[in-house]
Amino acid sequence: MPLTAEQEKALKPLLLKGTLATDASLEPFLAAVEPDLLAALGTDHPLAGDSLQLRRFLVARKFKVPATVEMISAHVKWRAENLPIKPEGAVLAELQKGKFYSYGTDAAGRPLVLIHSGKFDPATRDLEASVRSVFYEIERVIAQLPPGQAQFAVFYDRTGFSIKKNWDYTLLKAVFTQLSDNYPERLGAGYVYPSGKLLPMLWGLVKHFLDARTRSKVKFINTQEELLKSLPAEYVPTAYGGSSTHAFDPATCGLVSGE
Repeated sequence: MPLTAEQEKALKPLLLKGTLATDASLEPFLAAVEPDLLAALGTDHPLAGDSLQLRRFLVARKFKVPATVEMISAHVKWRAENLPIKPEGAVLAELQKGKFYSYGTDAAGRPLVLIHSGKFDPATRDLEASVRSVFYEIERVIAQLPPGQAQFAVFYDRTGFSIKKNWDYTLLKAVFTQLSDNYPERLGAGYVYPSGKLLPMLWGLVKHFLDARTRSKVKFINTQEELLKSLPAEYVPTAYGGSSTHAFDPATCGLVSGE
């Protein structure tokens, strides 16, 4: 049954503070609406047996069953049309540019995806291949999440960024939109460093493509001290005050763990 007005009032602050879909405080609300969601989807629905996934979508749609069903239906269609993504051809070429890749964890133990905005190349990149390469990497990271971990984090490195050369509004719009529509509650945190004077303006152009809960997880960092509170020193480059000397290797693109 739908949540009562009293339940909705109690739920609102929990959602605003970013309570995880797996948190025990959400159990009473999930228990109230989950049967209706399952009934609306049907027992033969591809997500009917994935309670955690259904809960993420419920949280994303604030426990409104009709809106959740609509979101899930669009998501299933999107997956059927776009996945799996093979690391070959133009997609592999994008991956090998080192614009983004996974390495290390944040301070909360979430797998970390590094994004180097100074390597963005909107004048020469293929948009479809770029978007597909992003979601190839996201799918790969999610598939390798350690037990007990359901989210990943992003370190958005703005070093070397030029608004004239590297600003890729079209790519960010496509990625943010598809991320919000298809991976609810998967992004645990976003760390943007260094923030810089232009960032508030640029962020204002693209932030509305993310849902409010995801936007609230993005943290703008100005100092190395702040950065080292969010990321372990072993995963922070020495140039930023950490101890990491890790270098991206294009030859590892498209390989799964252990290869």
